[in-house]
Order: sequence, then structure tokens, then C-alpha cells
Amino acid sequence: MNNHKKLLSNSRCEDKNTMRGPHCKNIGFSEPTSTVTLRDLNGNPIVPGRRYLIESLAFPGQVISSETWHNGWYPELWAILKFESGEPIRFEQSGDHVLLLTDYTEVTIPEFDIEEPKYLSEDPTNPGVDFALRGSRSQWLVTEPTDPDLVAGNYYAFKNYYSGKFMSARDSLGWLYVERSSMESRTMWRFRPMG
Repeated sequence: MNNHKKLLSNSRCEDKNTMRGPHCKNIGFSEPTSTVTLRDLNGNPIVPGRRYLIESLAFPGQVISSETWHNGWYPELWAILKFESGEPIRFEQSGDHVLLLTDYTEVTIPEFDIEEPKYLSEDPTNPGVDFALRGSRSQWLVTEPTDPDLVAGNYYAFKNYYSGKFMSARDSLGWLYVERSSMESRTMWRFRPMG
């Protein structure tokens, strides 16, 4: 493994200034520490609380969306690629990782009508990405690629904090998975701001 891959496997994020959006620190073994400001596809810093569509590099024009799938016990929302009917995502900084907040909620205490938000998360029993309540599997390390063209295009990868695997799309208009150990075009994403 070269130093760049080591650098990418040790990404750390922190919120240094909420007006400028989340920042990522790439910490390598023999590399100097660098801070990266997350940017949308237009080059503007990510704004916490603002909604973005997350667009695939491998499948141009396709964005992360949702679809209901019955897992054998009950229906659940899962992440899938679609054209233009994407799921709005907001970034939440939490320590050295980010959370990808969706517009979906779940009523957790019906007697009091208490709802909790759902996040893009690694499913605990399948290698897929589902919409779940906040937990260790909903934490992502945002990793910047070493390819200068991808950096210039403002592409990033999401490495699950729990499993250490990258979120990826196997196929066009397909489900999302958390199964890749290294970055490639199917693990690269950029952020399209919503009006």
C-alpha cells in the first residue's frame, strides 16, 4: 500500500467553523497533516443544515434516492441510485465523522408522538445502505481522493466508521452497498446544492 492509500485510510473530520461547513483532516503515516474543506460541485463550501443531492461519479446524472424493500419481516427504506428524484441530504458534524441526515423520521414513542430523524447507514445484517436511526453505523469518514482531476471535480468517498468499508454503487440505477475496501469510481460522490 502506498502512502497515498495509507493517507486515505486514516481520514479524520472535524467542524472548525459552522459557517464554512465540515472540514476533513487527512492524516498519513509519513505525510504532513492537511485540512480539506468539503465543497459542493460548484466549488462552494458545504453549509451545515443545507440540503444537497449526492451524485455518483461512476453513473453520471444519478443521485442517491430511496426505495422501499421488504426484508422478510417488514418494509424498510434503502438507498438506491435514480435520475433526478434524489433524496435531500444534510450534513451533520459529529466529532471526526459526518452524519448524512435524510428528511425521513421514525415515530419512536407513539404515546408522546416523538419522532427521530433517519440517517444513511450501513445495515447491520446486509452490506446495503438503509435509512436508520442514528447509531455507530450511520457515521461516515469523508475521504478526499488523490487523483487531482477528482479533487478538482469536488468528489469525495464515504468510509463507514464502523466497518471501515466505502459506500458504493454496483450498477446504474442500483442499490448502494458498503463493501469496498478501497476507493474507485463507484465509491466517489459529489454534492449538488438544492435550491
